Amino acid sequence: MAADVKAVFLEVLKKICSLCGSALERHPAIQVFFAVITPLVLFFCLIILTLSPFKNGPLSMLLLVAFAASALIALQTIYAKIIRPRQQNSFAAMVMYVEKELSDPSRPLQRSAWEDHANKLGLDPQDFINTLDTGTEYQKGLRALMGQRYDDAISFFKGIAETQQAEKARMNLLLGNAYAIRTQPREALAAYETAAGLDPEGFHAWSGKGKCLIELGRHEEALEALNKATALDPKVPDVWRCKGKTLQKLGRHRDALQALEKAIGLNRPGDADTWKRKGISLGAIGHFREALDACKTSIEMDPDDAESWKYKGAALVNLGRNKDARAAFDRSLALNPEDGETWKFKGIALENLDRLDEAVEAYTKAMELNPDDADAWKYKGMVFLGTKRYEDALAAFDRIPEGYDRWKYRGMALAELQRHEESQAELEKADAERPEQAEIWFWKGQVLQRTNRPKEAILAYHHAIQIKPDYAESWENIAAIMTSLGRNQDAVNALDKARKIAESRSQK
Repeated sequence: MAADVKAVFLEVLKKICSLCGSALERHPAIQVFFAVITPLVLFFCLIILTLSPFKNGPLSMLLLVAFAASALIALQTIYAKIIRPRQQNSFAAMVMYVEKELSDPSRPLQRSAWEDHANKLGLDPQDFINTLDTGTEYQKGLRALMGQRYDDAISFFKGIAETQQAEKARMNLLLGNAYAIRTQPREALAAYETAAGLDPEGFHAWSGKGKCLIELGRHEEALEALNKATALDPKVPDVWRCKGKTLQKLGRHRDALQALEKAIGLNRPGDADTWKRKGISLGAIGHFREALDACKTSIEMDPDDAESWKYKGAALVNLGRNKDARAAFDRSLALNPEDGETWKFKGIALENLDRLDEAVEAYTKAMELNPDDADAWKYKGMVFLGTKRYEDALAAFDRIPEGYDRWKYRGMALAELQRHEESQAELEKADAERPEQAEIWFWKGQVLQRTNRPKEAILAYHHAIQIKPDYAESWENIAAIMTSLGRNQDAVNALDKARKIAESRSQK
């Protein structure tokens, strides 16, 4: 009987403890309340006992020990149920902030920025760093990225990506970011592709992939990746800017302008690089005044960007403002004297200003910096051609790669050197490569005229005029042939047509 009563008592006690425990677990505030109220009650009892005749007895000592123990339990409960969860929430929020900021390798996380954010969350910045340093492999990887220790970051994230399937997408994204910052586009691309494969809806993986493909010169693939990124999140201006850059590389300047306008619209007033790229595309489609305005805006935002000055100069050349263009090129070269294209453009401006010796020097410098720039050799050869240095012109044209320009300009130089058969052969190759070019037919006429084949020369000049009706030089040469043949009225008529074309040009 006594055993049965004991069993029932223990069962009831067990249920009471279970119910109270679960209630306390669900309501941490109740735990804190009892934890705090217990030492207060004991402290009150201890005061009463101290005022009684039994203050020096064993009961007083017992209450003192109980009070100390309950006070310690209260402090531990307050820390466990109130302070620590808040710290953990702040730490988790800080980690999420760092992850977000590190998701774009083009924007390095500044120490001042994350320290300010930690302070806002009530965290000591150094304590946060110390926790990361002693935390999980992932937290150590974040710490390495924050400290720009990219080799360490690559090691941490690579290890996690190889061992933890659930974390692979995020780890490969961060691994790609670390490689991208280290300017290792091939390795970064492999990581981004893995991340995109594991998480096809991951915006940062697709945008990172697109940027790496741009660096590798694979622009069609880059455009596909960036299209995917903009479809996932169409409100990121940097991705639209990269898309514009890719479209420029593909020669699709009107599409590039749309992408660049989108980038500016999402981040008004835009940034210097986007405005510069807008100027490049506007110039490429012949909108030189708008191109000049775009380059000016870029320069206002970043006066020390050499490329913006270069493309401003290019727009000015096309607007006929060669003196201003020269000044722009000089400014660009002061910022970056090793850019061969700028020297080439400066040569064009100098040539237009009839400063031919300086133009040759500029073209020579361009070729020293970029020996494979066929345009620089061509322009230098044209200066020599204009100054009757025909052998030098031919030597310059010989440096142009095999193709239309090489055959055309060699044909012109050979004609001036009286090497007519060779000239005619070069011009025929150019005509076969790119038929119906007025200038080729004009020079064919020159060769025929100089080899005493006047009728064929006249036909060649007429063919040039048929292709380009305002070809005044062809009419002038026809007039010269007619004069030599004694057909003076035909010569007068031809000169009259040449004069009217010249007048029309001057009016424009």
